[in-house]
Amino acid sequence: MLKYQPVKSLTELFLHKQLLRLCANMSPPHPNFVIRATLHGTTNPTISRILSVPHDLDFGEFHQVLQVAFGWARTHLYEFAVKTADCPHIGSGMLVPLEGTLYYILDDSDPDESGRRLRYSDEVRLFEILGNSELRLEYTYDMGDNHTHIIEVLRREPPIQKRGSACLEGEGHPCAEDIGGDWKKLKNIYQKANPTQEEKEKMDWYENMCSNGDSNGLSGNGAYRWDIDSVNRQLRSLASNNYKPTPPGSEIIMV
Repeated sequence: MLKYQPVKSLTELFLHKQLLRLCANMSPPHPNFVIRATLHGTTNPTISRILSVPHDLDFGEFHQVLQVAFGWARTHLYEFAVKTADCPHIGSGMLVPLEGTLYYILDDSDPDESGRRLRYSDEVRLFEILGNSELRLEYTYDMGDNHTHIIEVLRREPPIQKRGSACLEGEGHPCAEDIGGDWKKLKNIYQKANPTQEEKEKMDWYENMCSNGDSNGLSGNGAYRWDIDSVNRQLRSLASNNYKPTPPGSEIIMV
């Protein structure tokens, strides 16, 4: 029977730590989650992204990935809702029973006095939720406009790089910030031959003042236009910066 032998010198302690580090590096990497995130309520096209994300991201880091993937500007609060598997997604069109939501995951700087069951984003890792087939997940950004994203696990795959994330495919131009329920209406304005003065002012707001607006507008097939290469450049930069966001306005997603 092997007996524990205490480390007797600094040299032995150093070698012991190096051996532990080497063993850790030799361990097979945990596979990424491949997920589909769909912005609820969007059609023609449905705004969605398929992402490969590390299993051990915390939910604050996952929020940053979703912000990049969907072209949001990080100007509002967010929350994740963790639900039971038999609780329908908001996207089902059914009234979601209150008891079906187990708890919410919030940024630890977001005060909440509602009495809801809470966990904080830096305390929860993706594998705790996405690795459990009995749970469902929704991500809501902007508590005023309530942009709810349905998160679904498609499969697992080998990591792309150490703690790296990537966008594999998707569709739909990023939705405008602070648009309320008028994203569909804004898209329709751009298809009009003779928009009204009020509609022209809305287009000018989107192209020049909206925090994630597109100076090219949405004419023609603009509602389908998005740049996956730009998204992936930003995701690589995000991972290399340990998932700390760059200053708002320093990245461009639309082309």
